[in-house]
This record gives sequence, C-alpha cells and structure tokens, in this order.
Amino acid sequence: MAKKILILSPHADDEISGCGGYMLKEIAAGATVHVVYATIGVSTVVRTARHGLPRLAV
Repeated sequence: MAKKILILSPHADDEISGCGGYMLKEIAAGATVHVVYATIGVSTVVRTARHGLPRLAV
C-alpha cells in the first residue's frame, strides 16, 4: 500500500525549501503527498486595530 504523507507548511514555498527533496523521493516511490498551508496570505506580522501592537497572524 502506498504511503500517504501530509506536509504542514507555515507559508507557501516553505515546504519546497524545507523538504522538497523528501517530497520528490516519496512521490517517485509512489506516495501521495498533500500540503497544508497555515497562512492567510499576508505578512505574518499585522497590527491590531485596538492597540497598534504587532501580533502573529493566525
């Protein structure tokens, strides 16, 4: 039975720089690879409307 692999990536392209070679190796061996991006598509530091303080985007 083929492997099923889930890659969690904080931003687009991070999965390639972090584990692109591993992904290629596993795909060539018949694995199914899925990537989940944990980003909202903007800068990771945003300002809160109330306090003007930087916080991490969720």
